[in-house]
Order: sequence, then structure tokens, then C-alpha cells
Amino acid sequence: MTSRLSQIPELLVGAIECETGPHGGLIPLRLPKWTEAQHLNNMMIDHASRNGSGVRLEFNTTATNLQLTVRCSRVAFSDERAAQPMPLVVDIDGHRQELLAVNNAAFVPVPPAHQIEGQPNTFEIALPEQGQPKHVTIWLPHDGVTEIIDLATDAPATPVAQTNPRWVHYGSSISHSGEVRLPTSVWPVQVANQLDLNLYSLGLAGSAQLDGFAARTIVALKPDFVSLKLGINVVNANSLNLRSYPPAVNNFLDILREGLPTTPILLVSAIHCPPHEEGVGPTVFGPSMQAAASPTPDEFFPSTMNLTHTRQVLQQVFENRKPTDDHLWHMSGQDLLGAAEAHLLPDLLHPNEEGYNLIASRFWQHPTVEAWLGR
Repeated sequence: MTSRLSQIPELLVGAIECETGPHGGLIPLRLPKWTEAQHLNNMMIDHASRNGSGVRLEFNTTATNLQLTVRCSRVAFSDERAAQPMPLVVDIDGHRQELLAVNNAAFVPVPPAHQIEGQPNTFEIALPEQGQPKHVTIWLPHDGVTEIIDLATDAPATPVAQTNPRWVHYGSSISHSGEVRLPTSVWPVQVANQLDLNLYSLGLAGSAQLDGFAARTIVALKPDFVSLKLGINVVNANSLNLRSYPPAVNNFLDILREGLPTTPILLVSAIHCPPHEEGVGPTVFGPSMQAAASPTPDEFFPSTMNLTHTRQVLQQVFENRKPTDDHLWHMSGQDLLGAAEAHLLPDLLHPNEEGYNLIASRFWQHPTVEAWLGR
């Protein structure tokens, strides 16, 4: 068996670069290192960027044996959640199997905050058909950080040429899809597999805040298609308001258009969220960990937003830009999950597995998506 650790950066798909982890392995990053100075190493963005939503190792090999050593860690809001295994999914020529990283490290931020130390996991994977070429894809855990400590095979591993169109999707924790069990159940992953797209996911939990560095990252990726799912995070954090949100959306689009003048861009507003349809941000969570809106502020110049406001703004931005931008589309997020599906939101904010599957299927079947993709 020969270590392929030095090859990891060229075998990774859905990550932009790697950093060295505490065990000497490599941690994939979905945002480039230079962005950290721009957000001053914000803990939420740093962690979301290192989560493996949409990230996979992909290679061709004639090997019959593969050995993978990883150490996985997550932020969990209970010891019960911290103890749950973090699945990886291995796909060998279309045949899938789960690998369970069972000794996870975790940080539990709720008082009393504490760290759970975990050990590396080593998986031995037998590959069929000795001497025959095989296409191997290893999907990393989507809801945590994976340090790849080693990848070893008994025959060379060569990168796979990505010939299908590159789709960059930018969005919130709902695009990140931390609530699904498997990395292949992340809703943009489901869509990409259904529509034969090469996904690069910038689903960044809590962090779809229209930051300029995210727009410049998208430009640098040179995508064939871009989708932006906007609205919920700026309400969650009360980070933008009716004065600042419209210019922020336009500025983000301006940065994209400066580098990607004719790339098809799809604007998608927020899915249904009961506390924030009319209730304003920031989001608060009670003891039951269900989302709730904040009290309506006593504003002399009303500007604090709810989701209805964000959808109206996104629609107006689209209508203003469309006459001079033939490559811009718009979709209501309520077409993906609306008030009739509120029962699929256990915490009143994030869908359950059934909800994510519904979002994926409605997205890939939506007529606006067909027009955006030119199909």
C-alpha cells in the first residue's frame, strides 16, 4: 500500500484548498485562506468553510485495496448529538456503501461548554475486479470537519477530469443541510447528481451574509452556473436591514457580473419559516431549541426585516436588473418548501430529511431551473 496523502489536493472536488490539521493530515476548505483576514477569523465562518458539505475525493484506480484514515469533528448542541457517528459515503462505479466515523471529536457550546476528544478512524475498503479500472468517489461528512490523515492504495490513483458543467451554489445552513444523515442527501448534492452537474457548494451555515469575499470566491471558481439562495441568514442575525439589504444584494451581483458577465445566475429567496414570515430578526432559540422571532423593535424609521421583506427586495432587484441582464433568473423559495410543509420544520427553521428531499426534487423539476440551465 502506498500513501496518496500528497495527492489529496488534486483528488479533492468541491474544496478550494487544504490546510494542515493537528494530526498532520489535510483539512479541505471551501473558502480560500485569504478570506479569513477579511472576516477576522469569525468562528462560524471558519467552521462552516471546513465542513465537508458537497466535498468529495474522486479518482480512478485499478487498486484492489484502499485504506482511509480520518479524524472527524463537529459542533454539537448536546452530548447525544456529539456521540452520533459521522457517515462517509464511498461510491465505487455507482455502488455505494457507508463508512461510520465513530470516535468523533466535538465541541458542545451550550453551558457548561466542553470539548470531547476523538481518535482517528481507519477504514479498510476492498475494491472489486482485480486489475480493472474503477471510479471511486468518497463523500466526506457534510456536518463536520474532516482531517484526512492518510489515503493509501495498492495501485496509483489518478484525478478524474470534471467534464460536466460546474455549478456553484451559495446559501445558508439549509443549503449546507446539516440535518440530513448522509453527505449524499444534502439537497444541492441530490440536485447535482440528478442534473449531472459538478457541484461546488458554498452552503455555509449561518454565513450567507452577502460578503464580498464570497462573491470573489465564486468568480475565481469560473462556474458555468451560479445560484444564490438568499434571505434567511440576514434575518437570523439581523445583520442587514431594509436600508442595507438592497445595496448588498446588488453589490454582490455587481461583483459576480464584473467577473462573470454572461454566466447564468439564479436568485432564490428563502423557504417558508413560520417565526420569520412576519416576525423580525434576530432569531432566538428557547430551551426546546425551536426558532423564534424577536420582539418588533420600536423604530422611528422602520427598517428591521422579516422574510417577507427579503423576498420582496429580491423580487424587485431581479425586476430592476433583468431588462439589462439576459442571464439572470429568479425563483421563490416558497416554491421549494411553503406554508403547507411547515410540519417538515422540526425547529421551525431547518427541514427534516423529508423536507430536504422535497426541496431537492422540487428544485430539479422547476421550470425556472430548466430555463436557467438552458435545457
